[in-house]
Amino acid sequence: MAKTIKMTLNQINQLTPKASLEHFETDKKGLSRQQRTARLQTYGENTIQKRQQRSLLRASWQSVQDPFIGVLAVLMIISWLSRDIDGAIVMLIMIVVSSSIRFVQERKSEQASIALQAMLAKTSRVVIEGQPTEVAAQSLVPGDIVQLQTGDLVNADLKILASHDLQINQSSLTGESKPVSKRITAQATDVTNAADMASLLLMGSTVVNGQATALVIATGQATCFSAIVTTEPKSRPNQFDAGLKHISWLLIRMMLVLVPFVFVINGVTKGDWQQSFFFAIAVAVGLTPEMLPMIVNSNLAKGSVVLSQQQVIVKQLKAIQNLGAMSVLCTDKTGTLTEDHIKLMYYADILGERDVQVLRLAYLNAKGQSGWQNLLDEAIIHYYEQDQTNDDFPYQKLGEIPFNFERRRLTVWLKNHAGNQLVTKGAFEEVLATCSQVRLADQIEPLTEVQK
Repeated sequence: MAKTIKMTLNQINQLTPKASLEHFETDKKGLSRQQRTARLQTYGENTIQKRQQRSLLRASWQSVQDPFIGVLAVLMIISWLSRDIDGAIVMLIMIVVSSSIRFVQERKSEQASIALQAMLAKTSRVVIEGQPTEVAAQSLVPGDIVQLQTGDLVNADLKILASHDLQINQSSLTGESKPVSKRITAQATDVTNAADMASLLLMGSTVVNGQATALVIATGQATCFSAIVTTEPKSRPNQFDAGLKHISWLLIRMMLVLVPFVFVINGVTKGDWQQSFFFAIAVAVGLTPEMLPMIVNSNLAKGSVVLSQQQVIVKQLKAIQNLGAMSVLCTDKTGTLTEDHIKLMYYADILGERDVQVLRLAYLNAKGQSGWQNLLDEAIIHYYEQDQTNDDFPYQKLGEIPFNFERRRLTVWLKNHAGNQLVTKGAFEEVLATCSQVRLADQIEPLTEVQK
């Protein structure tokens, strides 16, 4: 994957509008609306030309590319030439029905997939004439100044102008799930991979921590991400294709051996060579399971309908057979494949006993923190506000120490009528290392090694 996004420093400089860089070194107000309109006409929309839906002609042709249909088509032509009109019509009907089922189901899947992509509307915060403005990501142009914070998606290739504790997830580009730090720095002359450049943010990455102000240097087809998503995948035959091909060639070999043999033997013994020819054709037709293509595609289509009721889109019907043949599926994307929703089930002190004070502290931290809230925070807030209906948030927030990957903790500074309070959460070993006391019931005691 990393090889796909390699870029030389000269290419990076070519993507950077030099006039804009010089302008923004002294002026941070961003482009005017007139400038953005002009650049949008010059550079085009910030969209990547993804694989388009197949044309009707191509989809129709691919729907008849089936080994059994090929055998039926050959026999249909022979039957037609030998004046067996009824047999030819029956085979034609089998071909049309089978290919139509496959065409309709795969067409529906393609349209559903395209509809899902259209639902992914994205926006960016752009500084326009000095004012941060939310705009559609597709309207970004080189020279725009973009403001990023935790949870934002990078919608174009950007050069950092200012940052604070910036951590980026580039897994969609590099396959590496660990966040990387980004900051303003002089470009190393020996760096050829754009993803390794510390001051460069690439389209498709996400901000997992911190804030940044960055300059758009490339949009749409000029971005590194476009080289990945526009690459056509190589289609390889699966077990279903291999099985059909094997059976088809077995039938063809049997016909090549038996049909001439039957034709010759019948002609020699009966002397009627014309009748022997028709009889040999009948043998060939009898060896071919005319209904098999229709039965196979009908069953695969039924499977596609059942899967669609479970919110699963199948683009190619033949993939269903491989899916059904799996005995073990290994994945590390549990949250994505299931509900993508976390529920709080239990909260406890160090003895494992349910303690409302623990829940309250977790809620104060989750509710009081600024920026992006993760799924755990949302689960805690939802649970607390549902069950503690008589409680509110009678605290004034005085400050916050945000999470970073060196400290690995997030602290919220709160104040109420009882005084000030610091509530910290983070990596277990980091939080434990800072603790010297423990609360048991209403008593605060020194934290012992046994309790740790």
